[in-house]
Amino acid sequence: MSKLKVLAIVMSTGLACLLLGYVAGTKAVEPEIIIVTEKEYLTVTVTEYVPVEFEVIREVPVEVEIPHEYRLFTSIEELEEYRDTELLVKISGKWYRMPTDSYSEKEDCDDVAEAWQRKILEDGFLVSQQIINKGYLLGIKVSETKNKHVGIWTMIGNDAVFMDTYSPYKVVDVANRD
Repeated sequence: MSKLKVLAIVMSTGLACLLLGYVAGTKAVEPEIIIVTEKEYLTVTVTEYVPVEFEVIREVPVEVEIPHEYRLFTSIEELEEYRDTELLVKISGKWYRMPTDSYSEKEDCDDVAEAWQRKILEDGFLVSQQIINKGYLLGIKVSETKNKHVGIWTMIGNDAVFMDTYSPYKVVDVANRD
């Protein structure tokens, strides 16, 4: 084989390695290749590309929960509007509780009160659960239930307010804190 053919093969191989390395984005290492011919030694330098591992640092958006200030409802009307749009759905003129992730027909008042409390707190309003007995709270009729029952309790201005978790989902002003 002639020196020219050997040189052409080596150069084309080197060029192919160079292009492949450039496309792959790897780092170049330049080893020395010695070709032995019949009459003399020919030294050719070829660029060989070797993959290199490296660390990539980039910004990634991360969701962070930031504690927020809770607020009270400003009026019974605001609480009733919130209840009617966020906690209840009206179908054929009748109100139904909004389904929750764990909703089933077997849920009772404490399950509903807990789900409603979580939802209302997530929306930034301060409320708690309130246990009543035989439909009365502080001597005021707030529910049609005949046994122990759980609803939602909150303050609106100076007034303590109870919201029933059963139909007709009444909101009742039960006490003044002054």
